[in-house]
Amino acid sequence: ISELNAYAKSKLRKIDGIIINSGEDASPYIINIYIMRPETANILAILDAYTFPSSENIAKAISDDFRQRRIEKGITREAMAEKSGVPLASIARFEQKGLISLNSLIALAMALGYLGEVKNIFSEPKFDTMEELALIRRNTGKKKASSRKPKKDK
Repeated sequence: ISELNAYAKSKLRKIDGIIINSGEDASPYIINIYIMRPETANILAILDAYTFPSSENIAKAISDDFRQRRIEKGITREAMAEKSGVPLASIARFEQKGLISLNSLIALAMALGYLGEVKNIFSEPKFDTMEELALIRRNTGKKKASSRKPKKDK
């Protein structure tokens, strides 16, 4: 079992004296096991919607997923570069650091068959409050946003 990261550990509870840890610095004599209670998992699924990960973490997660899908399909970086038209160096930088231009990301998505997922990223309105939903409904069909300035009393 791989070493649990701090985020995962924060969601799990420790059972006294037992933790599974296979990291390089792990002692062979100390074993720790972490488990998640089902009721905790349900609450945490709701709370995850309210966490704000950094854009860098999201980009890296996307690049990790891309790499996994590429490998699953048996496509080398070189073959992906040829298929997508994205330079090999850009693919390597994306997979290693999560950095890529939007045009290159779209080209990679097309090459792997994920164009719909990228194309529809902002296709549906999202809201957090009823006031926001009302605002969305009022502004549907408008071509640009406008800021309302309070009228000056004369």
